Amino acid sequence: GQDRPLTRDASSAGTKYVYAYTAAGDEPQVESPITITLTDKSGNRSGNISGKSVTFDFNPPALSDVTIAGSPAKKDATVSVTFRAGETLADDPVVTLGSGAGLSLVGAPVDGRYTYAHVANGDEPQDAAGVAVVVSLADAAGNAAKVTLESTVHFDFIAPAITGAVKVEPPVATAGTSVTVVFSVSEPLDTDPAVTVD
Repeated sequence: GQDRPLTRDASSAGTKYVYAYTAAGDEPQVESPITITLTDKSGNRSGNISGKSVTFDFNPPALSDVTIAGSPAKKDATVSVTFRAGETLADDPVVTLGSGAGLSLVGAPVDGRYTYAHVANGDEPQDAAGVAVVVSLADAAGNAAKVTLESTVHFDFIAPAITGAVKVEPPVATAGTSVTVVFSVSEPLDTDPAVTVD
């Protein structure tokens, strides 16, 4: 690759040298070796000495394998958000709901996979569109990202109800008569209603 010179810093003194380089942003985003060459006052040259390396990274971290579990959530139920970070992070991400509530990290991340949880307290918005989940994170180089997940979390704290009148046909039945009960409910149900006659 292209050799890019470092600049001697004013703090260099005696036999201690400090050199600095400001990344331009067009460097290859790979591990780049640092090479040091020394020449003494007699003209003796050291040849190339390895000065370790630096990795340039100009891209913010990305998320993948996003899953949301426990949605829709009733009061006191737990919603969890799991995702994988595409690279090593400087610190654990901060995960919040669009309503401002924070989610708590569950355990330590494994292979870049993080799980966060929130227990519904009943104050969350019950928007039909759901509540956004926002992940704020930064990688080891300091590139920051604020990602709003495509999936949203839904909260529902109201029990389903029957809307309108319940129709029973026929209202008076003799042996062998089939009785039909017809009713409408206020929202989609998880399972079929339990309908009984005493």
